[in-house]
Amino acid sequence: MAPLTRNGKRLTGLNLSFLLCFVLLYSSTLSAQSPLLCSTSATNLDVRAEGLTEPVGSILLNCTGGTPGQTISTNLTATFPTAITNRINSAGNPDALLTVDTGSGFVPTGLPVLLSSNTVAFNGATVTVPAGRALAFRLTNVRLAIAPLSPGFPVAVQLSSSLTLSASTAVVATPRAALLSNGVNTSITCAGSPLPASLDLPSLFAAGTRFTSLRVTEGFGNAFIPKDAVSDSGTRIVVSYSNFPAGARIFVPDYVAGNSATQPTAAGDLGGVGTPTGGVYTPTGTGTLLLARVVGADASGASGAPLATKAAFTSPTALNSVTEVSLSGGAGFAVYEVIDASDATQESAQFPTFMGLASTNGSVTVANASVTLGPVSTVATATTSDAVPRFRRTAAGSDCQFLGDCSAKYFPLLSVGGPAAINFHSPLNGLQDTEFFQIINQNPGTLLTYSATVSYRSGNGFVFIPPTDAQGNANVTIRVIVNAAGLAPGVYQADLVIAAGSAGSRTIPITVNVNAPAAPVVTISQVTNAATLTDGPLVAGSLGTIKGSNLGGTNVAVTFNGIPANLLFKNATQINFQVPATLAAKTTAQLVVTVDGVSSAPQAITLASTAPGIFGVLNQDGSVNTSAAPAAPGSIVQIFATGLSTASFRVIASIADRDNLNPIYAGDAPGINGVQQVNVMVPNDIVTGQLKLQVCSTNLTLRACSPALLLNVR
Repeated sequence: MAPLTRNGKRLTGLNLSFLLCFVLLYSSTLSAQSPLLCSTSATNLDVRAEGLTEPVGSILLNCTGGTPGQTISTNLTATFPTAITNRINSAGNPDALLTVDTGSGFVPTGLPVLLSSNTVAFNGATVTVPAGRALAFRLTNVRLAIAPLSPGFPVAVQLSSSLTLSASTAVVATPRAALLSNGVNTSITCAGSPLPASLDLPSLFAAGTRFTSLRVTEGFGNAFIPKDAVSDSGTRIVVSYSNFPAGARIFVPDYVAGNSATQPTAAGDLGGVGTPTGGVYTPTGTGTLLLARVVGADASGASGAPLATKAAFTSPTALNSVTEVSLSGGAGFAVYEVIDASDATQESAQFPTFMGLASTNGSVTVANASVTLGPVSTVATATTSDAVPRFRRTAAGSDCQFLGDCSAKYFPLLSVGGPAAINFHSPLNGLQDTEFFQIINQNPGTLLTYSATVSYRSGNGFVFIPPTDAQGNANVTIRVIVNAAGLAPGVYQADLVIAAGSAGSRTIPITVNVNAPAAPVVTISQVTNAATLTDGPLVAGSLGTIKGSNLGGTNVAVTFNGIPANLLFKNATQINFQVPATLAAKTTAQLVVTVDGVSSAPQAITLASTAPGIFGVLNQDGSVNTSAAPAAPGSIVQIFATGLSTASFRVIASIADRDNLNPIYAGDAPGINGVQQVNVMVPNDIVTGQLKLQVCSTNLTLRACSPALLLNVR
């Protein structure tokens, strides 16, 4: 081989050295090219905590480095903490999208998306490094089942790739409650209500047709969303009605304008409005909340279409039309869809439900209306056909805190009368203690529904609430029974929880002390009228109370001259009983209490033909008469007493200086042995305040009156 030459000349050692240095320098330059490094970021979106197909924020990989013109092939996998619920095609591929930007904007990679439960993968993404050595990948349109996750906790994606990533995780969403309302379950009072000849909102308002309003509020600024190009519908609100009586007809507005409208839809019962109105909607560039009734939807809120879209409104429009809701078995539903909204503000809307019903002759039925986001579904996986969006049925939280009207008079407000705590001391295998609580609605004219439940902290099963008292409407007295039978010696604790939704709740601690048995010495310290708890004669058939010590046991008996009395309540210090009726002709009797075979010393008891005492008074509406709930002049009060003879005596009542008031009814209290009931009208012209009340039995030779009780009159 001929030696290397340049222009026919042999290369010198210097030239060879220069050539070798050049080759080495070029090789070093090639090997020093930087790799492709990608910074990881994501958009953290507020998403609806009730949602099953919520679109989360986009994931961005901003990459630099590489060699211009170099072709790079990479894989990208994204794993989420909950199921991916995109719409999928027949091949099982979701409609998530990976795009790449090499300097001219983002374009799809065209890769199929591989889905496996909560993971999407893009394999073999090929891109050429541009001259500026900067490019970006973006993953968008991923939908997740957010409802199973905890509200308020960030949702993070886990990324893996053949690229070098600055971080492998990024937060893409934060779940927040999307639907708030004026009540989880709004009660509707059904009574006679006329319908106008013309069925529209102005006519219904003018005719005085009964109505109740529902209010819905966004939990955050863009929770209510109109339909977009990749969704089947906008946000839908499903209103479910139940328990309407036969013959009832209900009507709802076709359109509802929100609080940001030119004139919001409002009936006036939730405040903030003068004249009730169907509302006026004016389309704007920034959006204002407008709901349209959906035609053809099913009970879940799926299918059908709204009456109109935003495009149908080109100028200010009065919203006056209504539609009847079909009822079957007293139940029905209406579905609304958001067709316009503002992303910048938290919006709210209220709308009335009108009820047409023939006269009910004074009877009242309580129906219910509840709201939830729709369409309602339990499908939390990617499918080919289920609705997008869709939501888990979730009770709406109260919106009064957001709107600042929690204490407004048009909302019910819970008040509970009764002991602040129940402390029951019982011997081993002791009996039970009954406490009474008044469930009161502080805002008359509204309807408060309550529930009473027990939560045990130690022990179990020693507190009983009769089913009839465990739930219902307010202005009643409920019983709470503490029974220590079967409990070993020790201390047991529970909580009585009286809850009324947004109207409030009350927790009453319960403590039961079960004492170890001791040698009993049965002692009677006092025998009284059960109503007054003061000394005095007892009446055959009336109720009495024994106070003393060691009165509780497995077998307890009270006798008068050996005749057993009917026991109503017993514990270690108190026995409530009914005096045997067979003692009617007696003026005295010997009382003995026997506990587990141990008897007290006999005690002489004076008996009388009449000796009344008053337990308490109920107002005409059934509420307990108190300073907070006084009786009205002209109303009828119900007086409950014992020891009041009604058979051979005339019964009269006195209120303040009004003596000899003739009762409307005086006799045995229905269903309550030993208790008498006297119904008397409060005089129309009587003074108001706390007035002395007495009931008396009188005949030609005797007049016996109860100790005075204070009657509250407003």
